[in-house]
Amino acid sequence: MGLGLRMDGLALVFTLLVLVIGAMIMIYSTRYLEPGGKHGTFYLLMTGFAAAMLALVLADDLIVLYVAWEATTLCSFFLIARSGAGAREPAIRTLLVTVAGGLLLLAAVTVMIIATGTTRLSEILVDLCGPPTER
Repeated sequence: MGLGLRMDGLALVFTLLVLVIGAMIMIYSTRYLEPGGKHGTFYLLMTGFAAAMLALVLADDLIVLYVAWEATTLCSFFLIARSGAGAREPAIRTLLVTVAGGLLLLAAVTVMIIATGTTRLSEILVDLCGPPTER
């Protein structure tokens, strides 16, 4: 397995979305959170979540894609869970939904790897859809 990343036009758009929205959240949260409070875990989890989303957008390897999906699952769970006393139930509900999606993604990834013999997403797309046509 290699760290396969790929940048194309669509990935660039989503990369910019992840980075701009992530930066806006970080800037806004400095005013929203209590001054002098212990918010290191919030910033760590938000940075981890943004990094995982960026890995999802840029992944050209199905294993990287799946690991990034699971990283977003864990980060979102912990971000919601740290929100206060009433956050436990919504955090668990979110975790169950994203884990179910992760299991379906794992099944799809397994089928694609078995069908094509590779974990590279770009090669799988060429194998299943044919080479891109030139215009």
